[in-house]
Amino acid sequence: MDLSLLNRESLTQDSNKYHAILFENDILTTCGFLIDIKNFSLSNQKQVRIIYKNHSLGFLKKFYKNYDRVIFQFESDLQLDQLGFLIFFKKSAFECLHCKKYFNMSDLHEKCCELIHSPIKLVNPSLDRIEIYNKITPNMNYQPKEEFISLHFATIMDKILLD
Repeated sequence: MDLSLLNRESLTQDSNKYHAILFENDILTTCGFLIDIKNFSLSNQKQVRIIYKNHSLGFLKKFYKNYDRVIFQFESDLQLDQLGFLIFFKKSAFECLHCKKYFNMSDLHEKCCELIHSPIKLVNPSLDRIEIYNKITPNMNYQPKEEFISLHFATIMDKILLD
């Protein structure tokens, strides 16, 4: 597989193997996350599920990391070439790049801003799963960020139930 042919928005097929750029250094993901590749640890990425149409296709097989990008690979007999994918992260420390506010994993403070439209820099992130989707599905790009934010901040309903 010629890695120069890969892009960061869709899967590329080579036999029954699929590859894509997970993220690139200093470039926002389609969901608005920024990852410092120098500090991204491949050893933290255990059992990352691949989901397609609400069904698990298995787990990521390999990661490739070089100085400016992280590439992932998995195997499937399904026809997934050129479909999009969304990256979902587990709870981790992060910085809102709009407000320049840092949140560690135990912070339960209020949000500094809406966050959904602000770039977020993740500190030593761990992947939860990758969901494959048809790129014409509207508003899919906000789902990973909405889920990530909900892991860190209680909703109004959560606060009512806790009181």
